[in-house]
Amino acid sequence: IEFEPKQIPFGEVAAGEPFELSTKMYSYLEDGIEVVSADFGSEAMSDLASFEFEAFEPSEADGVHKRARQGFLITAKIKPGLRQGPMLTELQVQFDKLGEVPEEGDPESGEGDPESVDEDGKYYVYAECAGRIMGALTMLESSKVRRTEGGGYIWSLGRVGAEDQIEYRSLLALKGSERDTTNLTIGETYPNDVVQAEFGAPLGRGSMRLFPLILKLKPSAESIDLLGKNKDDFGWLWIESDNPKVSRMRVAVKVLIDPRP
Repeated sequence: IEFEPKQIPFGEVAAGEPFELSTKMYSYLEDGIEVVSADFGSEAMSDLASFEFEAFEPSEADGVHKRARQGFLITAKIKPGLRQGPMLTELQVQFDKLGEVPEEGDPESGEGDPESVDEDGKYYVYAECAGRIMGALTMLESSKVRRTEGGGYIWSLGRVGAEDQIEYRSLLALKGSERDTTNLTIGETYPNDVVQAEFGAPLGRGSMRLFPLILKLKPSAESIDLLGKNKDDFGWLWIESDNPKVSRMRVAVKVLIDPRP
C-alpha cells in the first residue's frame, strides 16, 4: 500500500481558520480492501478532524500507480483550534481485507512498510503530514525580522551609532475572516523610555490587511545594550488586538544604541 503524496503537506494555515488535507492511497494487495477509519497521531488534531473516503479505480491518470488494484481518496477536514507552530504528525488509516477474518498478530509484524497488523488483529497504514499553524497576525520577514518558534518575532537592528537613524519601519499582515473587523494597537513596551512604536494607516491587499509598524528608539547620554545576551535583555513591544480571535503578539527588539549628547 502506498500514498501519493508520501508526505502530505498542508502548508501554512491561519489559526482560527478551518482547513483540509487529502492524499490518495493505492493498494497493490491481491485481497480487496475496505477503508474503515482514519486518525492522526496528534490527539489535538484528531479531536478536530472528520474524514471522508472515496474509492476509485486507478487509471493512466494515476501515473506510476496506474497498475494498483484499488485507490482511495482520503480527505480530512480540520476545524479551527490548533495551537500555533509547526505541526508534524502521522495519518493512520485502518482497513479491512475483504473476505478475511483477521487473526491477532504481533504489532511489529506486517506485510511490508507501511502496512502493519496491530495487536487487535486490525490492519493499519501510515503517512506523514506536515505544515505550520500560523497566527492570523504575522510580521513580514526580512533580513532584520525573523519569526521565532514560539510565534513571536525578533527585530534585529544591530548597532545604532550616534549619527544613524532611530526610526524603523516594518509591516504586519492580518489574514483570515477577521481581518476587516479587527483593530490593532501598541501595548506595553520595554524599556518604555527607549522603545516606542505606532501604526500607520492600514492598507488593503486581497486576502489580508497590512499595518505599517513604525518603531522609534530614544537614545540617551549612555549606551543602551538590548542585544539579548541573556534571554531577558531584549527590548520588546506587544501588539494588541480588540478581537479575542486574534491573539496578541510580542516583538523582541535586538539593538545596541550608542550614546548621544
